[in-house]
Amino acid sequence: MDNHGDMSGESAPEYDGHCAFAISLGKSDEQQSGAHKLVQNGRTFHFRNPVAKFLFKTLNRSEKADAHWERRA
Repeated sequence: MDNHGDMSGESAPEYDGHCAFAISLGKSDEQQSGAHKLVQNGRTFHFRNPVAKFLFKTLNRSEKADAHWERRA
């Protein structure tokens, strides 16, 4: 998949495909296959499992994940 996403309008996964919920907690995780993903505001997030996906969405963790990911750079 290129950086422009596929024909469904999906973007490349955020956080290099690592579990977005784990990143939002300041933890590192293996890259995920995309079996559990969320497309929100034009961004694609991958997750280790459906519980992580649910918590990320319900608790609105994208800003926390962005902040932790910026610090990793």
